[in-house]
Amino acid sequence: MNSLSRTKWRYQLLAALTMIFLASGCQMLGMANPFSSGADSYQRATRAWDSNNPAEALSYAANAVYRDEKHWPAYRFIVANYDEAMGQINARLAELDQQEQSVEVVREKVRTLRDMMWFVRYVSDFPGDSTDPKIVESKNDSVAIPLTDYETPLAEAQAQGYAIAFSQASTLIAAGQVEEAVEALQVVTRDFVQGAEERAAAETAIAGFLVETATPLVARLTLENLDEATGLLAAARRFEETEEVAALTQELNSRAPALIFAEADRIARPGTVAAIESALGVAVQVRNYAGDDAEVSARLVSYAQRLADLYKRGVETSARTAGRTRQGNRAVEDQYTQLLAFLHAWPSVTGHETALEEFAAFTQSSRTMVHVVLDEGYGNARNGVVASLEAALANQSGKDIWVISKENQELAQTRQRVFQGHERGRWWSANSEQAEQIIYPDSSVRYLDAANGLTTASSLDEARALNIDFLVRITVETTVGNARSSQRQDVQSVSAYQKTDGSVHLDASTVDQWRAARAVADRTGDVGMEEYNRQLAEAEITELWHQESVTHTYQSFTAPVTVTYGIEVINVANGRSIHTSRFTHRDEQTSNEVLVGVRAAVPAIQQALQEQVRQAPAGFDPNPAPVVQAGFGQLNVAPAATAISRG
Repeated sequence: MNSLSRTKWRYQLLAALTMIFLASGCQMLGMANPFSSGADSYQRATRAWDSNNPAEALSYAANAVYRDEKHWPAYRFIVANYDEAMGQINARLAELDQQEQSVEVVREKVRTLRDMMWFVRYVSDFPGDSTDPKIVESKNDSVAIPLTDYETPLAEAQAQGYAIAFSQASTLIAAGQVEEAVEALQVVTRDFVQGAEERAAAETAIAGFLVETATPLVARLTLENLDEATGLLAAARRFEETEEVAALTQELNSRAPALIFAEADRIARPGTVAAIESALGVAVQVRNYAGDDAEVSARLVSYAQRLADLYKRGVETSARTAGRTRQGNRAVEDQYTQLLAFLHAWPSVTGHETALEEFAAFTQSSRTMVHVVLDEGYGNARNGVVASLEAALANQSGKDIWVISKENQELAQTRQRVFQGHERGRWWSANSEQAEQIIYPDSSVRYLDAANGLTTASSLDEARALNIDFLVRITVETTVGNARSSQRQDVQSVSAYQKTDGSVHLDASTVDQWRAARAVADRTGDVGMEEYNRQLAEAEITELWHQESVTHTYQSFTAPVTVTYGIEVINVANGRSIHTSRFTHRDEQTSNEVLVGVRAAVPAIQQALQEQVRQAPAGFDPNPAPVVQAGFGQLNVAPAATAISRG
């Protein structure tokens, strides 16, 4: 054995000897052995005593001895505190008997009697003679403990608790408060029983009470008491599924469907949407009693079929009378999504297999899709034209006209989200791939990009593929006239200084500083001037010029630009042009000015500025784009909007 193993073995032996020494030492000194199996119960006993719970304290102390016959502190605790504890216990039980017997009073009584029952059971098993009373000793003191029967008063108290709970439940049931009654009954299993056997017996008793209460309701079953009977039996099953519960539930399930269908038939007689909706809402309650019974399911589907047919007729009527306004179209769309969501919930309904395609056809036909296309290179002007066109179309009342734009793409997204939300969400999820392609397809960024990729050179087939109804084609023709030259002169003040090397510096700030220094020197006499001249010499400055007048001559070119816009509205379906107009916008394009000459009274300054002079350009190649862009903002698109509305 190596040194490490020997060391480990010695520590283990030392630990074992220490535990033996502590245990034997505690017994000799009458102290609580911390390793005793009764240690936890003894600690609970002392805590209960400190909390003024004498019955619980005696029960735990006796349990400590029951677990460890040599737990001397527990003996001493019982001997020392028994008489005082019994005085408090008997006084409290007598006091409770005098009070009104409520759930709270009986709960405390049951808890106290149960603690005392276990105390007596434990004490009867203490070491020593089997006598009554039992003599419990601790060193030189002892106490005689009668083996009193606490089981009988405990059973009586429990029965009293049952009676109170059942009475409260009966009152609540009579008031139609079944859930509150169930909560009152749960007090029994929570406060008046202990252990699995007692709990099972209590649950069986509660289930029997609920069956007894529900039996007359089932025997005289009506729509008014159906929910109450159903709730009582459901609660009974939660406590215990007894044969009586199962039998009465079966009887309820056999009686309820005929009652429910009779009421549904009565409600459905007017034949309106509201009547059939209410009737179906009543009829579906049959599922709570008949499950998936084929005959019951067939009757339910018959109500659903009638309602789906009514929904469809309502959609068709609204589509004919909506007037194709945006508000009217939204209402029809909402009716369509109601129909589709209903069909998704009732897949057995027939005759509406093409409802989704019909919805898509409506959304496409109810809106007039208009798109603005420009010549290649002018796409950045579309937003301004679209804004003008939408403003003009807004005056065409009673129409649902959509101009393809970023704003309307976001509006289409909003409409799709309406279809995806709430109770219709299940329908959309089940048909999302197909629905996204045919219902508001312009909601996608991909669609917007494809539409904005069209130009005046694109074919009508490309527009048809995007379900565009009208194209507003805008072409651009530009004409640039002869450029004319012009000059202008500008007189400016220039400050500069010259250094000993003959260089001239155009620096007004430096000149102003030296002028300020000269003013100070003038005020200080000869000494100041000598210092000023010395510093000027050190800076190698030989001359200062302040705000000398200089004439600048600039030359520029101006060319007239004429832009002619052709506006044409085309019906994409047949390719016919339903409107044409032309708009002319004129403006001038001016080149940048060029400094072509300077003239100054000081030759040195003129020579320094001469470096900025450039040779006058021979001509001017104007860029008409700014003029074209400005003209787009002034287009009169109102006639085109009127043509679209009439078309």
